[in-house]
Amino acid sequence: MPPMKYGSGIDFQKTGRIYNGGWEERPSAPTNPFEGQQYYDTTLHKTGTFNGTNWEYSNSQTVNNATITIQKNSTTVQSFTLNQSTDETINITVPTTASDVGALPSSTTINDLTTTAQQNAINSGITSALVSQIGTNQTNINTINDKIPAEATSSNKLADKQYVDNAIQTNSAHFRGNWATWANVPTDVNDYPADDDGNKTPTVNDYMVVQNASDYTGETLEGAWQFTYTGTWATNGKAGWLPRFQINENPLTPSQQAALDSGITSSLVTQISTNANNISNIQTALSGTAYCFADTNPALSVSGGVCTWSITNSIGTKNVSVEFFLEQTGEMIRTYYEVTASTITVKFNSTANISAGAYRAVVTGLKA
Repeated sequence: MPPMKYGSGIDFQKTGRIYNGGWEERPSAPTNPFEGQQYYDTTLHKTGTFNGTNWEYSNSQTVNNATITIQKNSTTVQSFTLNQSTDETINITVPTTASDVGALPSSTTINDLTTTAQQNAINSGITSALVSQIGTNQTNINTINDKIPAEATSSNKLADKQYVDNAIQTNSAHFRGNWATWANVPTDVNDYPADDDGNKTPTVNDYMVVQNASDYTGETLEGAWQFTYTGTWATNGKAGWLPRFQINENPLTPSQQAALDSGITSSLVTQISTNANNISNIQTALSGTAYCFADTNPALSVSGGVCTWSITNSIGTKNVSVEFFLEQTGEMIRTYYEVTASTITVKFNSTANISAGAYRAVVTGLKA
């Protein structure tokens, strides 16, 4: 039987049902739909109803027409509406090469530089030749240090050039020994150490060190003294020696005694001059290229949960490293800061004012 056509709607008041009936079957939604129109989607296997704006499908939850926005660092990448019949694809680029990553941060933390040489070396670099020279110099310096008592200071006559010059006086003077007390000084000429020429008899200006001469002619000469030979030799062998300088208020230490006994050779003196020139050349190569300064905070007032500290950037460039420390403990801390060529702005999250001198900033970088 062919389908029957009706000029008006069918009255369902008697049963309210259609037996063996169904909706129009389509692979996709009809175009130009009207509100209330329905069909069966053979692709989705669901019944669709048009609500006047969108198609709603059976066995699916209806959502509001909310808009989802995808952002990258606060910049919108793409937006789409949830309640729609078509699919949306958002493509997020993942960096795979160095060019995708972009520029690195402008600040990088390096170790705390405490010497001018370290600061200067940042920019100039240390060449292999300089590294080799530093190693050679260090070896030479260690050799020289072995000849100089560790106790020698600027106030110690062992480190006083004028004292040494006056004590030796002439190139012909020879060191005649280091004696524990005046009583130990030899009374026999043959018991003195021989000089460079093999002579044991002291000559004018020869010198020796007496550790404790308290019994010399009844006078009290404590500590270490330099004695010089006057040229007069007496029977007891000691009358020709007279005290000239007090070296130490206390007797010499073993290292000081060893230094006096060994002396400094002419080759070591030459090496000292060579080292001085090498060190001067290295300092010239490293100077004027890098800079480091430190500053402590003034009293800071809290505003909106933040205390702000402005530091004058005396390096004059944004390419600096800034490290922050608790002044009392020396502990390194992390905080937020911004750098311009003139100012370093530091911000501390705080609920209270910060007292002066609580933090120290160490700034290192290349001079502008």
